[in-house]
Amino acid sequence: MRSTLVLVFTKAAVGMSILFIPNLAADLFADEFMIGLIISAYGLASFLSMYLFGWVSDRLGRRTLIMWGVLFGCFTFAFQSFARNPQELLLVRALCGFSIGTYYSALLAYGFESGKKIGKFTAYDSLGWGLGSLIAGFIAVYSMIFTVSAAFFALAFLLAYGLCETSGPRLKVPLIPLKLILRNKRVYLPFFLRDIGAFSIWAFLPLYLGVVLGASKQWIGLIYFLNMGSQFVFKHFVDRYRYGMLFKFGMAASAASFIGYGLAPTYLWVLPVSVSTGLAWSALSVGAMGSLTKKNLEQATAIGLFSSSRSLAQIISPLIAAPLVAWGGYAPLFAFSTSITLLGLGLNLSLKKRDLLSNYPDFRNV
Repeated sequence: MRSTLVLVFTKAAVGMSILFIPNLAADLFADEFMIGLIISAYGLASFLSMYLFGWVSDRLGRRTLIMWGVLFGCFTFAFQSFARNPQELLLVRALCGFSIGTYYSALLAYGFESGKKIGKFTAYDSLGWGLGSLIAGFIAVYSMIFTVSAAFFALAFLLAYGLCETSGPRLKVPLIPLKLILRNKRVYLPFFLRDIGAFSIWAFLPLYLGVVLGASKQWIGLIYFLNMGSQFVFKHFVDRYRYGMLFKFGMAASAASFIGYGLAPTYLWVLPVSVSTGLAWSALSVGAMGSLTKKNLEQATAIGLFSSSRSLAQIISPLIAAPLVAWGGYAPLFAFSTSITLLGLGLNLSLKKRDLLSNYPDFRNV
């Protein structure tokens, strides 16, 4: 129960903090290119720390990293209130990204080793993010959002302090596990391409909703909450299906949802699209993490690589999205995201299944 609450509180803190970063950057007179850099800095820092500390967790254990990583997040997320220009915002967002990586992979591995089902445990990841988005939308004041975010991290630290270390294996994992990467390429590569498409949209979605479709901050928070809240519901049911089937469905449904955002004539149209995005992500994330944790003994490293690939997509996608929006508006952005997601689905289908099952005869349901 404690690990679940830690996940909810930290995700709520992250979700409420990240929601209006594009809007805050614009209010600080950042152009589209600088907004992309700010979002990329967060992705770069989390890319480095997600994998590094996932690797450390497999070698040294989970509890210490979770506890002190969450405390680190309390301070870095509080610092966001002091950003007074785009350059300072870029720096503090990089610190925030790094702090997340110190505990996140270890926390997920801790939950799985404690016997929690992947879908139900990660459902609370989505619930936390959704609650954070809803809270941010109703607060609608940047400094107050960041203060509440830091307070949520502080509560998570108090809970993490009471965690017991799991009896998971201590593994000698190479720092650059090429065999593990190649073993899971049918998950990592398509998911990475989908995430480039998704994060390209998320980088500018609050601006798109507010400026183009006329949504208030409260409506933007509600739209994000519907996405995450629907994930919380769907993830309680998707565990019953085969991970490989979930993965493919999630890729296809993601592409359909990205088209839906681009066709929206009003922000109210985006409400059902957010629910469909929640279903797509529920299937995709459970399918991916189920495959990785069932197949690999090095669970935290595998999850760390998975999370790092997501962070790498966060680095790349704003640098693609910013010129697309600056030069062509939002239509090319949604078209690009849909196309690259379909490319990822095609790669997943084309990579031979024997590569996935080779030397792993117990992994038959993927």
